[in-house]
Parts: sequence; structure tokens; C-alpha cells
Amino acid sequence: MKKLKELLTDPKIKTTGIIIITIGMGIFFIRIAYGLWVKNNGLKTQIKKYKEIIAQAANIPALERSLRADIATLNSRIAASQETFFTNEENIFTSLSRYAQDEHLSLTHLNPAEKTKYAIPHRDDISIGLLPLAIKMNCDYHQLKAFLAQIEASKKNIIVSDIKIETNQQETWNHNIKIDLQIPLLYNTGAHE
Repeated sequence: MKKLKELLTDPKIKTTGIIIITIGMGIFFIRIAYGLWVKNNGLKTQIKKYKEIIAQAANIPALERSLRADIATLNSRIAASQETFFTNEENIFTSLSRYAQDEHLSLTHLNPAEKTKYAIPHRDDISIGLLPLAIKMNCDYHQLKAFLAQIEASKKNIIVSDIKIETNQQETWNHNIKIDLQIPLLYNTGAHE
């Protein structure tokens, strides 16, 4: 016990003890400070993420106003151009047959594919459809050119998406032609907004 008292009163041992305790407390505080620093950085990252979310949420009313304006513009364009749309398939077939008859060419095949219908936002009274249609005919190049000119001059929307010509070596005035069309339709559903 006497030796322990002597050791505790020895200035070198006291200094060494104080240094060891100071280093231990320093390490302890450094570990605490590092943990707080890591936690602080994690919180900064979360705050940044939430600020971005808040900024996006703040833009929602502006985006909604912009979309509503775009929808109103599209609806007014549709209203202004309604007469350029076919309203039923019979009128399409009648028009194409008349164009073929005017140019004295022979339509051998009219094959409609499945049409796609699209709703128009904020318009319950009308919808738009797209009818893919394949036409096969026998004609010469001049008749084909005149037929396409009639489609182009039509007041109705008709999109020519592909033309394939199989030349006939025996009859240069009678080629097999295939034309793929995309025809927008306007359907009146009768409901009003």
C-alpha cells in the first residue's frame, strides 16, 4: 500500500497518468464527434432530398396550369378542324372508291386493320380514332400519281404511310400497288362536358 502511495505521488507517474487519461478522453470525444459528423452529413443529404421534393411539389400547380392550357389549345384546334376528320369508315371507303373511279383504276383490296381509339382530355362528347387501312390496286404510274394527288387534295385527313409497287413486266400499264394508309377518325359520343 505504501508503494502505491509513493507511485501516486511521483510526478512522472502523475504526468503519465494525466497524459493517458487525456489521450483516452480525446479518442472518446473524437469518436463521438465523428459519429455526430456522419449523422450530420446524413441529415444534410436528407434535407437536400426533401428540399428537392418540396421544389417539385411547388411546381405541380404551374405544370397543371400549363397542361390545362395545352389541353385547351388542343381542344380548340380539334374544334376548328373537325370537318377535316372522317366520322365513319363508310365515308372513307366511299371517298377512296370515288378517287379510284375518277382515275379509272381498279381497287382489288381494301383491308382495314384494328382501329385505335383515344380519349380527349376534358372532352366527353368526342374521341379520336386511328384506322390503319391497306389498299391494293392495279394501275399504271400516272393513275397512281393522280390517285395520290386526290388523296393529298382531299379536305379530309388521310396519311399515306407506305407505298409498294410490284412492276408487271408483261403489262407495263398495269402494276400491282399496295398503299398503307393511316386515317384519323372523329367519333361523336353524344355526351357533353
